[in-house]
Amino acid sequence: MDRTDLDLYFDGRLSNLRSVASLIQEVCRSLALDETTSYHIELAVVEAITNCIRHAFGEESSRPMHVVTAVKDDSLLIRVSDRGRPVKLELPPRGRVGSVPELLQEGGRGLFLICSLMDRVEQVSDAEGNTLVMTKALDRA
Repeated sequence: MDRTDLDLYFDGRLSNLRSVASLIQEVCRSLALDETTSYHIELAVVEAITNCIRHAFGEESSRPMHVVTAVKDDSLLIRVSDRGRPVKLELPPRGRVGSVPELLQEGGRGLFLICSLMDRVEQVSDAEGNTLVMTKALDRA
């Protein structure tokens, strides 16, 4: 059975990250996820939003963003969408994240973290904008 826990529209501003992170924490609590898994999901969502703001919006003022979380089967699906310019992310091959980015390098760590922390990551970009779909398997044991 599918269940949507969060359907949030907001201004794509870095100042809104804390509020969105709190809502993601609430979703994780409602699913009774352990603290580590909850933190990983929250971090992945924050990184996805930050990437949208920095890369899809560029120097422009903030634009609308949309975050949806849904439970499907034994997985949590999270969609982060923006209406910025289409951006093609270079996602690592499935099942292989690759090497750790240089820690002192500016940028490049967000996508690495997202792909490391989530079980599946997909991107869709078209004339309407960008959507990053992240999936995390739910261990309910």
